[in-house]
Amino acid sequence: MASFQIDTGLKKPRVSIIKRVRENINSTLSDSMCIQIAIACAMRDCESVLGFILSHTLSKNAIRQKDSLKMTLDEWDAFFGSKTLQSANGGLSALCCRNDLVAEHTRVNNAFKLTLQEHEQSEMWKKPWNKSTLYIATHLEFFDEAISSCIGVIIKQDQRRIEDLVNDIDDQGIETLAVVNSLEALCNIAVSC
Repeated sequence: MASFQIDTGLKKPRVSIIKRVRENINSTLSDSMCIQIAIACAMRDCESVLGFILSHTLSKNAIRQKDSLKMTLDEWDAFFGSKTLQSANGGLSALCCRNDLVAEHTRVNNAFKLTLQEHEQSEMWKKPWNKSTLYIATHLEFFDEAISSCIGVIIKQDQRRIEDLVNDIDDQGIETLAVVNSLEALCNIAVSC
């Protein structure tokens, strides 16, 4: 099994998320599912994701409480920020090769055209962990800050393309299965450390 290098500051946000989700939704949820729910509640289209990962009753309950359940930017940064290093991909390589995700990652790549030509960002983009976190970040309510947290500096000329990508996601709807699969894989890795 590959090793992980996660900032030790992760324990507090993890405990906080798990506690609030279990207290408000269901005490038997796995750690990974709790984090998935917190991220889903922070998405612009949380209903689609919650409806897919939870039963109807639990989904409705989570939607009603989304403001108190959603992941904060500080929690996002602790789990998925660029300073959080992942030295294994936990199956993300295979997931990133699926046709639905290749298409989604291509859209992200096109939006970050100049940014991903920078050496540091280019090296991050090659890693399935960073590719997946950036993809999920484009779906969050606080997408600007989450994107910066994931990839670091963004070239100013890309800002319009990024906004167009986010607007396109909102107009066309999310690729629910691609988002859910990425979310599940990322959270499984995050809790296994």
